[in-house]
Amino acid sequence: MVLHTLTDGPEDGHPLVLLHGLLGSAASGWNVDGGESIPALSFCVPTGKTWRVIRVDLPNHGDSPRQATFSLSSLAEDVKATVESLGYASAVFCGHSLGGKIAMQLACMFPSFVERLVVLDMSPRTFPPFHLFLLRACKDLPVAAAKDVAQLDNELAVLVPKPRDRAYILKNLERDVAGHFRWRCDLGNLIENYKVVSDAGLSGMPYPGEARFIMGGASPFKFWKDETLIKDYFPNAQIETLSGIDHLGILA
Repeated sequence: MVLHTLTDGPEDGHPLVLLHGLLGSAASGWNVDGGESIPALSFCVPTGKTWRVIRVDLPNHGDSPRQATFSLSSLAEDVKATVESLGYASAVFCGHSLGGKIAMQLACMFPSFVERLVVLDMSPRTFPPFHLFLLRACKDLPVAAAKDVAQLDNELAVLVPKPRDRAYILKNLERDVAGHFRWRCDLGNLIENYKVVSDAGLSGMPYPGEARFIMGGASPFKFWKDETLIKDYFPNAQIETLSGIDHLGILA
């Protein structure tokens, strides 16, 4: 499956593929200011390159096609097919959260396709489907009847106390032709498949290339404790923890 992308930078720039997390998108999953200020770029060494930045809408997110069923491997294959459709035989990949797990799977399945790997607040660990409650809560929000985003923000605040986190989620809203709110992501498909992805370990061989893992010291997932597991799959990985930074704050 070829996914929707947004691109920034000169056409002859070196390809850097950004993969957003759950409920992110190519348009809103990264702190992008006019396509020129992407903080994650600071981790994508070597420096001095001119980048052609490719931001991908993952399946069931943004303007990409909907998939009724998917797996971690199929998501990695979709990303590879998308980058190849743009004419690239390899690229640097940077993924946050779910996007980081997909980037790791891509590197293990197709190591020659991944020139360098950057993972933001994610590890190869399998973990319980923590976000299912959030996906279901979003699906239950009365979005079509809401008068404005503030109303939905107030309702979501019961489960998501941080305003920044709610703003990240509510960026998935758009209005239909009748002026009613609707979700730009397919929550039903994400709910049906999320546990498959959260339970999935990486398949394929250890990635021999250069990898950098950036963890949030205040992340509730405590991925920085997974150094041994990371080294099993990525023996050349550099691991850095940013003190006081939480899961979304790592994008700032």
